[in-house]
Amino acid sequence: MLTLLIAFLALVIFMLALDLGVFHRKAHEVSLREAWTWTFV
Repeated sequence: MLTLLIAFLALVIFMLALDLGVFHRKAHEVSLREAWTWTFV
């Protein structure tokens, strides 16, 4: 059970790092259209 918890936390940290480091490199004001697009992705 502990192994599963550690694997889950590692996955969450990895996905957060990927999201912040790769997908959002360029800071910009989010348009309404972009917000709706990402809501349904």
